[in-house]
Amino acid sequence: MNKALLSLLLAMLLSGCAARDPVSAEPLETAAAPAAVQTEAPAVTGGLYMDLISKDHALRKYALSEPALGFLPVENDLLFFGDTGKLTLLDCETGRQIADHEAPVFLSPLNATVQILDSGISYFSGDAGETVLLDKTLREIRRIAAPEGLTGMPLLSRDGRSVYYCTASAIRVLDMDSGISQVLKEAAYPVQSVSGLLLNDTILQVSITEADGTWRTLFLSTENGQLKHSAEGNILPETSGTHYFLFSPSVLLCGTADGSAMVLDARHTDTGCRYLPGSNRAVSSGLTESGSILECYALTDGSLRAELSLPYSLFPEHTAETADGAVWFLHSDENGQALYCWDPEQSAVSDGNLYIHPYYTRNDPDYEGLAACSLYAQEIGSKYGIEVLIYKDAVAVEPWDYRLEYEHQVSVLQRELEALDRHLANFPTPFLEKLRSKFTALKICIVRSAAGTPESGSPDAVNGIQFLKDFDAYIVLCTEHDTEYPLCHELSHLMETVVLTESTAYDRWNNLNPEGFSYDGDLQANALQDGSPWLRSGQEYFIDAYAMSYPKEDRARLFEYAMTSGHEELFRSPHLQSKLKQMCTGIREAFDLEYWPEPLLWEQYLMQ
Repeated sequence: MNKALLSLLLAMLLSGCAARDPVSAEPLETAAAPAAVQTEAPAVTGGLYMDLISKDHALRKYALSEPALGFLPVENDLLFFGDTGKLTLLDCETGRQIADHEAPVFLSPLNATVQILDSGISYFSGDAGETVLLDKTLREIRRIAAPEGLTGMPLLSRDGRSVYYCTASAIRVLDMDSGISQVLKEAAYPVQSVSGLLLNDTILQVSITEADGTWRTLFLSTENGQLKHSAEGNILPETSGTHYFLFSPSVLLCGTADGSAMVLDARHTDTGCRYLPGSNRAVSSGLTESGSILECYALTDGSLRAELSLPYSLFPEHTAETADGAVWFLHSDENGQALYCWDPEQSAVSDGNLYIHPYYTRNDPDYEGLAACSLYAQEIGSKYGIEVLIYKDAVAVEPWDYRLEYEHQVSVLQRELEALDRHLANFPTPFLEKLRSKFTALKICIVRSAAGTPESGSPDAVNGIQFLKDFDAYIVLCTEHDTEYPLCHELSHLMETVVLTESTAYDRWNNLNPEGFSYDGDLQANALQDGSPWLRSGQEYFIDAYAMSYPKEDRARLFEYAMTSGHEELFRSPHLQSKLKQMCTGIREAFDLEYWPEPLLWEQYLMQ
């Protein structure tokens, strides 16, 4: 786990706040007194907002009368966000509109300024300088003037009695009953704004920038302003009561504020994972050979509670749970947008496994699990005649232009080792034997991350790298990203050393490019160029603009896409077909595979 997640974990594992320290209290002289707004209840049309299209076992599909940016649950109703700032409250039982509200500011369910309170809904309008309070029928009941000197946005406590906000010199709290503003903590960062209330409003989340422009997240006690912890970057945990949840590409953390941290090792997370705070569950989604899959896990014990296989690639967007336990999400494709409702109770499963494990830190890792992973890495290495390095061995040697951070989470290492074993099985034995014979050793290192060094000017973060040292060839794969594409990409760079010396297939590679084209030879220049003339659908000359930087990157991109699934349409381009045929010819010639009887995986898109 990186420093940001570790810091957040420590912030979450609070056993309570200390007794209240004296704080500076002063009358709020310049802020307008909160005033009730006398308005009539909005007219409710009662029109049908969603229309049932189909029902397949536990999944219902609805058409929406208006497009939505997303939604939030309000008990058993759904609050939809329109693209013009309009809020619409929907009765999920009947599919009819309960009420709507035209907000004077753009609102999004991903914006922390929209809050679901005990008594209703609130949002902040920076243009108007007011927090608008709505009841649960979207009737406007109150407006609160922004406190003087406000930076960023204010946040209301769930009971609506306190307003938390930042000024240029402090983090403050306004008592709504007395109108008195108190200094919760003195702070004068270049940028600072409250960004969340967590764990039953006991923790205030504040986003700041340091003097050097670095973003950080502070976690403060709302009781006395004590700094509980800070984390690098903008961290967005989800909490409900005393439960917390944090999703990142490499680890899913969950637990309670007074308990130990746990890792959810969900079976599929490649297309997303969302927390369901009402029931303390998590829904993950991923790809299978036949389509996609939804899985629901109980975070109390880590058991798999429900599973739904879908015959098409349907990935949840803006997932939320209503009070009755139904899971709602949007999905958009070429046919438009639709709303889906999944009832996990109707697709309940139980495989007897528990998918939650204790969380281990970098300073106190799971040594027994690491030893088992090390043995597995040795088995993979022996099977394919290479070396597979993990944990601290994987970062013992690093190139001058990158700094490597080792991976210590056993579940992540186990997952990546299994994936590596599957991917390497796609290469025939003669291919790997010929490739490793060109070096004294071929080593694959599984690490957490790779970051460019300041003196090299390399990118801050990459998903994989390849380098040579003392005639040893290294491929580095980063667990913070999907490792299938970078493995194929970096292998392609090593293959070049064989193909260029033992085949003439690449000698006339430039003849396959459009007339007048030349490679940038500069990744920075490449990032700025417009490659659209050569990326037209059905007539692509390149996989993407990055492939236009160097011939070797062109071929590496081509190889990684040829090795992976889902690119049938892309390879219908006659220009990519020509390049793919040339590459496949070169590989067969260089790796003594001219008479290999079976199609090779990178030949799967070749057209006869």
